Amino acid sequence: MVTNHQIDPRKFQFLFRLLSCIFCERLAYSATTLDDLRLDMLPRLRNLMLTRGPKHPWRELDDEQLLLKAGLFRKDQETGKEGYTLAAILLLGKDETIRSALPHYKIDALVRRVQMDHYDDRDRIDCNLIEAYDRLMAFIAKHLPDPFYLEGDARISLRDKIFREVIANFLVHREYMNAHPAHLVIYKDRVETTNASNYRIEGALDPEKVVPFSKNPIIAKFFAQLSWVEEIGSGMMNIGKYLPHYTPGGIPEYTDGPVFTTVIPLPVDTIGRKGPEQVGKMSDILSEERRKSVGITSEKILKTIEQNDSITISELASLIGVTERSIERNIQKLQSIGLLRRIGGRKEGRWVVIE
Repeated sequence: MVTNHQIDPRKFQFLFRLLSCIFCERLAYSATTLDDLRLDMLPRLRNLMLTRGPKHPWRELDDEQLLLKAGLFRKDQETGKEGYTLAAILLLGKDETIRSALPHYKIDALVRRVQMDHYDDRDRIDCNLIEAYDRLMAFIAKHLPDPFYLEGDARISLRDKIFREVIANFLVHREYMNAHPAHLVIYKDRVETTNASNYRIEGALDPEKVVPFSKNPIIAKFFAQLSWVEEIGSGMMNIGKYLPHYTPGGIPEYTDGPVFTTVIPLPVDTIGRKGPEQVGKMSDILSEERRKSVGITSEKILKTIEQNDSITISELASLIGVTERSIERNIQKLQSIGLLRRIGGRKEGRWVVIE
């Protein structure tokens, strides 16, 4: 029977996105074999899985069984086509495998504090999502401070708590069939991430009201096994929990649409890892008495360490604008007069400023 009812094109576009794109991660690539995947990464990933519990159900599986259990190999029940999925390629693919399947795939991590039209630092990422997560977390650690914070009796990293969620959501919920590049940009006052989205609601999102929706459930499940994400919807809640301690008064912003945007405000008075041009201004506000007793370079070291107690010698040298040898001499002086102490080893330890 013919009717005069017309289909609203906006509803049609929504249904098309809903039906055709949501689970693009499930697309099977019949020509992809184990040789196209980074199986050498699996021992480390198994160890991460065991952090969820020593009796993790995947612990006894061989490589092929693990990939099958994770949903990374499937047979299309309609076409009969079978193979490793786009999720497998994204999570564990070799660089050339990813380029072949998704030639447009890339992630740009940028710092724009001085060079607003260009960048101060950049990491162009086109590797698999496991390595991408590591590199993005390292990029954040390189450029953002990690202030001292106790939760109960234990010290935790506010920076890691917040940006672990930001980066995991950034990677897990991207629409990978869309060629729009993904960006993580660190500005003076905020961090912004943008990535293509298969959206249901367009506009600003309220973390208290938004209904959790997994855009790549297979990838999300795999990240969950590594303890990099928790249940769906927990990311926004955890960011909201810890951000006020990292950025007093800071409120995260989330906007969905063709591009999903996350904005995380940064402390406006942050000194650590903000760039040598900001560290150079510290002499205007330092304690006159202490500056005279230890020198300007040592005072800059103390103020920077107060903002980031895990900073390295080379990072201090780059940030303050002196040689590593100069940093080492000043640290030795500060330790000898009882203003600075090192707790723990070279890699896992931290600095403590003694007031």
